[in-house]
Amino acid sequence: MEFTSLTFLFFIILFFFSYQIIKDEYKKVLCLVSSYIFYATWDWRFLFLLILSSLIDFFISLKIEKSEDKKFLVSLSVILNLLILGVFKYFNFFSESFSKLLTIFSLNYDPIYLSIILPLAISFYTFQSMGYTIDVYKGKLKPEKNFLTFLTFISFFPQLIAGPIMRGKKMLPQIESLTKIKAANLILGLELIIIGFFLKLCIADRIGIYVEEPFNNPQNFGGAVLLISSFFFSFQIYADFGGYSLIAIGLARVIGIKLIKNFTQPYFAHSMRSFWTKWHISLSGWLKDYLYIPLGGNKKGKLSTFRNIMIVMILGGLWHGASVNFIIWGFFHSFLIITENIIRPKKPFPVSISIFYVFSMTSLAWIFFRAKDLDTAYIFFTKIFSIDSYWLNFSFDLFNFLISSIFICIFIILDIFEVKKNKLKKKTRTFLRIIQITILLWLISFLGVFKGSNFIYFQF
Repeated sequence: MEFTSLTFLFFIILFFFSYQIIKDEYKKVLCLVSSYIFYATWDWRFLFLLILSSLIDFFISLKIEKSEDKKFLVSLSVILNLLILGVFKYFNFFSESFSKLLTIFSLNYDPIYLSIILPLAISFYTFQSMGYTIDVYKGKLKPEKNFLTFLTFISFFPQLIAGPIMRGKKMLPQIESLTKIKAANLILGLELIIIGFFLKLCIADRIGIYVEEPFNNPQNFGGAVLLISSFFFSFQIYADFGGYSLIAIGLARVIGIKLIKNFTQPYFAHSMRSFWTKWHISLSGWLKDYLYIPLGGNKKGKLSTFRNIMIVMILGGLWHGASVNFIIWGFFHSFLIITENIIRPKKPFPVSISIFYVFSMTSLAWIFFRAKDLDTAYIFFTKIFSIDSYWLNFSFDLFNFLISSIFICIFIILDIFEVKKNKLKKKTRTFLRIIQITILLWLISFLGVFKGSNFIYFQF
């Protein structure tokens, strides 16, 4: 089954209706069953993998509380989780990479390939489950003894597929106190859901129509079109992922669960380091707390700090997918962050220049993220930085280019409004929110791409 936006919309309408009419004591059961049905519609076989991951950390965390050898148990949890993730997501990649490495030394090795498909959301729920066990080990959280509550925490469908990655300390108590839908939560939740669908249907999928051909066949275009495509993809992935995050946060808010923000104006960041405090906040926070700080953070000198930044960013890239492209994407970001730490001008650059620099570097990095292979990325960079072929074949879908450009401007205005609206008077804020939602619903109805693709981050 395809997880299209319309399919998802019908599913959540049915869920809300069922949630409101059943008794409070069964709401947790409904959330769990709905989550498993939602996951199983993609491929029911991998539902058992999700349950297995939940079982491992539920029982290990209970043992940790009473055991004297807590380190062994938390290590066992991490090893088992990473083993499952490694087999299903990275085995073929590492097997092939090992074969290529041996050829350098004139050794032959036929790589072993597993005929398996990537389980949906395995990176997200593995990190959420593993983070929970580590928190129990560190004493930040008491182990959850209600099996139903824990299963719901790991599999909660709004954020199961593409986050935000939640911490047990924040989420578990909210699952325990589910009650009927309140008017204030319904209004705010629906507002976030509508904005999220607007970002997906009108911006991400509309831009996707424009950037698809240049990224699939970059050899047919000059540097100008490819550069524009890389800039456009920056907005596409932000609108796509940010849109899903808002939908997830809105869905959860309707039933009274507060998820963390995943984005706070990342393309207005003044530095690459700042960008990663604003982009995919739940993942960058996870990597900081469970990897960067345990490695020593920035407390053991500059060389150690730079090493830790590089490890975290490369593994962050690898988290997204088993591909050299993602490793280079992570390395590129680590290089930029380290360079900023080394080169610190006495006088800061103007804000506008800093923002443009961060956006430009991020857009160039996205080329590795979006390109299907290294050859495609190579063509992009050689043509973008080649004057001879820069204006070659400056042709594209003019309608989608203009509509996408207009929607990007609307997107930027929305991004700014989300920050500024809290400073307005309540009546003014309410009036502007009503106008905003009315306009967005109209735009979705007339200009939404309802035959668009899945959310980009569903593949991770």
